[in-house]
Amino acid sequence: MALTDNEKFRHSLSVGRIVNNKTGEAGTVFRVGPGNHVMTNAHVLTTPDMRDYSMQFTDPAGRVTSVNAEELVRYSPAPWERSLRPDISTKQRLDVAVITFDPSQVDKMKQFGYLELDAEGAKPGQKIYLPQHGRVEKHHPDGTLETQFHKTITLSDDASGRAQPSRVNRVYVDRDIDPRYPRESVDYTADSASGASGAPVISADSHKVVALNFGSGRDTNSGVNMRPIWELVKGLFSGKAAGSQPDSTNATHPSRPGPAIASTNSTDQSGTVWVKSNWEPPRQEWVMSNWRPPK
Repeated sequence: MALTDNEKFRHSLSVGRIVNNKTGEAGTVFRVGPGNHVMTNAHVLTTPDMRDYSMQFTDPAGRVTSVNAEELVRYSPAPWERSLRPDISTKQRLDVAVITFDPSQVDKMKQFGYLELDAEGAKPGQKIYLPQHGRVEKHHPDGTLETQFHKTITLSDDASGRAQPSRVNRVYVDRDIDPRYPRESVDYTADSASGASGAPVISADSHKVVALNFGSGRDTNSGVNMRPIWELVKGLFSGKAAGSQPDSTNATHPSRPGPAIASTNSTDQSGTVWVKSNWEPPRQEWVMSNWRPPK
């Protein structure tokens, strides 16, 4: 992956896994801007104390860096969830949370870079990719079930019968959306696994985040358009989350791929790129979503 599409690989370094250390529940999170902010889905947060959470980021050699969540600074719960903040209703329907981590840990996070948010949001037909920390369930011959979490980057899908670059299929405006759904949803057929809630939907051209993945319906996966999210969070970044490049020259560079990258990555037939350092072929026991529309 790092050798064949270094830009996507490099921007995906800022995508990590958020874990509730009390419950064991997990989702995907990504770093926004050069400071100590990260973004995920509101529904990924299941307890109100941010000290319950930690985030894990993996470098190209497979080494994991963990940081501790500190404060919830922007929050708009999903319409089907109970709000963790009594002072905030579910009427905004954005399913987004911005969290800070300990400022003393910013320096060790510089190697992973950060992502920029696209204030205009997604556009129909736009090429996208989807870095995520998804869950794979592995069935053993003795009948036991093993759950593993892998970082993946979905570049293409075969919804039309043959593999092609993943794209935004449709962008809904608020008047088109059932009030049980987040506002301004974006549909795409890029594969996502359970645990991908909170993953950034990234433009393949600008490498900016155009939507926030939240789940799936019957035939498609869905995210919240970044346009209304930007209106909620832009005050945290002085109106501009500038830059999307890694903060440090130690991060992977297009002409200088990091050690052991080529031998530790692989791609399956669906176009999903596996970037876990000890990758092994999945047995196709994908749990395709960690959320389904309420009935």
